Parts: sequence; structure tokens; C-alpha cells
Amino acid sequence: MVFSVKGRILVTGASSGIGRATALRLAGEGVPLILAGRDSARLRETAEAVQTKGGKALSVLLDVTHEDDWKRVANLIKEGSESLSGLIHCAGENWLSPVNAVRGEDLNRLMEVNLTAVVQGTRILLPSLVKGAPSSVVVISSVAALKGSPGLGAYGAVKGALISWARTAAAELAPRKVRVNAIVAGVVQTPMGSLIQRAAGEKAWSKLVEAHLLGLGRPEDVAGVIAFLCSDDARWITGAAIPVDGGLSCY
Repeated sequence: MVFSVKGRILVTGASSGIGRATALRLAGEGVPLILAGRDSARLRETAEAVQTKGGKALSVLLDVTHEDDWKRVANLIKEGSESLSGLIHCAGENWLSPVNAVRGEDLNRLMEVNLTAVVQGTRILLPSLVKGAPSSVVVISSVAALKGSPGLGAYGAVKGALISWARTAAAELAPRKVRVNAIVAGVVQTPMGSLIQRAAGEKAWSKLVEAHLLGLGRPEDVAGVIAFLCSDDARWITGAAIPVDGGLSCY
């Protein structure tokens, strides 16, 4: 892939899972990074791994649900005379609950982490994007947004809203040379995936694994597509919702 970034790419949720894998993949491509996450120890581990690959990274503590944290990151970028060539929203949260058991506070939490944080974070960091140069925003949605998945009604609804937002953002930001795309992910072997396994039970989990025609994904499988979407090779792709799901959405 070809990268001609003019500034750093910021990755949220960089301390684990898809965020960490994405940071390492981009570092291997020579892309300078800003790593953001809540866990300082694990964030430091990601930064050290990036450096091992010869990459350049700044680390910032960020709770994506706190607007003041986003403003602090924006100020750090401005004070350091930095700019951004991309924003990758990997931070997220999930749990399983049947329709008749979803509480308002639980739904609000899913909205806050998986949707509101993306909308607000993108708004706050838009001025930090390199003016006049192509930039990329990538969000992580889910197959649960496209098909009925027992126990994932609230999560799927929020992730569906995220796809809708990404398409509208793509239409609005195209004149600024900012591309916006969504990854529609299947179940990936991450800490979040482990939570789903424990909550689903052995029988339901077995059926879910079987429904992935190519097996469960690894964080690196998603990271490769994210890296592509940030590269010059994806310069004609925006407003897309791209399944990266091992064939789960075929059914």
C-alpha cells in the first residue's frame, strides 16, 4: 500500500484488540501515530511495540466519553505543531442482553461509547486534520447492525446508527478531502469477543463460530483493511460500509 500522509494518524482504543493491531500495522507501513487509550500501562506496551517496529508514536490518555479529554488531545496536537492525516475510532464497548431486559442506562452507555464519542471526537479533531490534503476517518461497526442477532439488539442498533453517521459525514466532508468509511466487523478474537463468548453460552457460541465461514477473525485481519482505507490506494472509497466478517453476513 502507498501512504503519503502529511500528519499523524490517531488511533483510539490503541491499548488492546483491533486498536493495538491497527497501530502496529500502520507503524510497519511507516505511518507516524498518536496512540490513545484509557489504560496507561497497556498503552505504553503498544508504544514500545510500535517503536520496536521502527515506528514513531505519541501516546495520550483518552476516555472517549469525556469531551474535555478530546479537547485536551486537540490542544496537545495544536501546541506540538502537529496535524492529523487520519482518525481511527477503535474504542468500543459491548454486552449481550435480550430485548426485554435492556435498561435505559445500559443503552445510554452503549450510545455514549460507540456513537456519541465518535461523533464528538471527530467534530473536535476536524480542525487538526491537514488542510487541503487527503485525510481518512475510519469507524468500527458490526455485523449486528445488518442482521438480527439475539442478545445484540441494543448494540446492533447503535452500530447501525454509526454506519448512517459515517455515510452522512462522508458526504459532508468530501469537499474537505476527508474520506469516512465504516468497517462492519464479525466476531474477532479480542477481549470483547471473549466477553461475548462467556455471555452467549456454549451452544450459542458454537453456532456463532460456525456461522463465520472463514472462522473467527484476528485483530490483524481487521487492521489490514483499516490500513488500506487510510492509504492512497483507497483514495476513491468513501461512505462505504465494508464487511470484514469471515463470511458471517452471508447468512
